[in-house]
Amino acid sequence: MGGYVSTLTVRRFILITNLITKTLTIFTKFMLLRFEKKEDIKGIHSVHVESFETDQEAKLVDDLRLGDLDLISLVAEENQKIIGHLLFSPVFLDSNIKIKMMGLAPIAILPAFQNRVIGSLLVRKGLDVCVQKKIQSIVVLGDPNFYSRFGFESSVNYSIRSDFNVNPEVFQIKELEKGIFLGFDGIVKYHDRFNQL
Repeated sequence: MGGYVSTLTVRRFILITNLITKTLTIFTKFMLLRFEKKEDIKGIHSVHVESFETDQEAKLVDDLRLGDLDLISLVAEENQKIIGHLLFSPVFLDSNIKIKMMGLAPIAILPAFQNRVIGSLLVRKGLDVCVQKKIQSIVVLGDPNFYSRFGFESSVNYSIRSDFNVNPEVFQIKELEKGIFLGFDGIVKYHDRFNQL
C-alpha cells in the first residue's frame, strides 16, 4: 500500500501542474517588463487616465518626465500594447539629504489587466533596478497589505514621516541598504509637483 498512488491523486497532480503552467504562460509568454521608451509616452498617459478617476496622475508623470530628474520608469507591455506603468522619482530625507532615496509613485495597470499580478511584477522589477542603481531606500504611500509582501515597513518604525498629511501606517519604507537610517529621523520630501495632486 505504501507505494500505491490512486488514479484520482494522479489526476489532481496533473490538473494542478497544468494550472500552474498555464498561469506562468499567461504572465511570461506575451508580457514584457522593460524601461520606458520615447514612443511609450502616449500609451503610458492612457494607462494612468484609464486607471484613475481623474487625469492628475497622468499629468504628474508627464510633468516629472519634463523635469531634469533621475527617474526610473518601467512599463508592462503585452502584444505591443502598454498595459502597466510604474514610476520611481527622487525624494530626500530632510535630516540627511545624502541618503539616496526614491519614491514609488504612481503605479497603474489597465483595468482589463488588473488582478493578474502585473503590479507585483512591476514592483519587484523596479526594486531590482533600484538595487542595481545603488539606491539606498524606497518609500511608498499605499496599502500596507500589498507593499509589506515586498519588504516595506511602516515609517513609524524609523521615526520618519511623510511630507503629506496621511495616516502614518500607509507611508512605508524599504531599506535597500540595511541600517541606513540609524541615528536619523525627519520628514521625507517629494518633488513639489506632488503637492498639486
